[in-house]
Amino acid sequence: MATWSRSDDRRVLDLYFEVGRKPLSQSDDRVVKLGEVIDKPTKSVHMKMANFQWFDPERKGGLEGGTKQSWEVWLERTGSGANPPRLGNHRYSHSDDIMVLDLYFRAGRQPLPERDIRVFKLSKIIGTSPKSVHRRMATYQWHDPDRIGGLDTKTSLTTEVWNEFAHDEQRLREAAANCKREAM
Repeated sequence: MATWSRSDDRRVLDLYFEVGRKPLSQSDDRVVKLGEVIDKPTKSVHMKMANFQWFDPERKGGLEGGTKQSWEVWLERTGSGANPPRLGNHRYSHSDDIMVLDLYFRAGRQPLPERDIRVFKLSKIIGTSPKSVHRRMATYQWHDPDRIGGLDTKTSLTTEVWNEFAHDEQRLREAAANCKREAM
């Protein structure tokens, strides 16, 4: 299943406002239909609506958290909000990891320092700290059989992205470019 696009977030937010600024149940026909249209499980659509309720200063409750992208979509639509997501608790998506791995390869297969402008720029795109991007690059160094060192913090996602792209840098660059376009 693909990651959430800005368009997916907008469609869920439209439904949230359409039904009176509240999340609908997973079994509601409108949630089921929207899930089919955007190719997401109904539970995910319901949870995204609950995230929007959490951002909504006119409502109480909701599901704490949400993504940076959802917060940005909320702000684009409303101009203000409550409870922005904490950047320190970033969960890397498949797209985030593709961009980090691309930077790792472009840096000569080594983690760049946090203060490097490229790390800073990527951290802004992803919505996390430069330290987090640096550490994720060090995780890819651990994956890399041609390198010594790194951080032994492998996850199923970093393993998946490494296996998918490590042997085809051209495909990785194309995928990273697409991810950056979607993130903008």
